[in-house]
Amino acid sequence: MRLEQLTYLVSAAKAGSISAAAQRLNVSRQAVSSALGSLESELGVPFFKKGNQGIEPTFRGRAILEKAEAVLKLIEELRAEGRMDGT
Repeated sequence: MRLEQLTYLVSAAKAGSISAAAQRLNVSRQAVSSALGSLESELGVPFFKKGNQGIEPTFRGRAILEKAEAVLKLIEELRAEGRMDGT
């Protein structure tokens, strides 16, 4: 599991589309799709249902998405802590 995969997962969920996530992240659609496919295989969970209106998280995908968002938030907090001056 890579941080990049979690970032792509959260971005795709927020954008409602893999293509829109790729555009926001300035990477190819194939990069996002491949990273998500690898993560789905690793975890054994399909993250999204595909439909006419784009993608929507599955029930289990939502649970993983919440955890991915928490991990990304924690990493950002750690980075901010590292940038603080002082002790």
